[in-house]
Amino acid sequence: MVHDYLLLIVGLLLAVLLLVMVGQKLKISYPIFLVIAGLLLSFIPGILHIRIDPELVFLIFFNPNTIRSSLVHFLEGFLEMETTD
Repeated sequence: MVHDYLLLIVGLLLAVLLLVMVGQKLKISYPIFLVIAGLLLSFIPGILHIRIDPELVFLIFFNPNTIRSSLVHFLEGFLEMETTD
């Protein structure tokens, strides 16, 4: 059973890596590719069903992405102010 999850996790990580690279190459936001891949993945029969508590998703994914985005936007604005002065 552990091997099934390990294989699934490694496969998903490789798929995410590939989708991010394709998104960067095409200059399209990679979350679009990840959402489409997730939707397509949900239609594959026989794949393991993993249930995650919604609160856990917010704790793991939402907060770090929000903090990262706010920091990046702050630093971009700060660097623009530095170069215009």
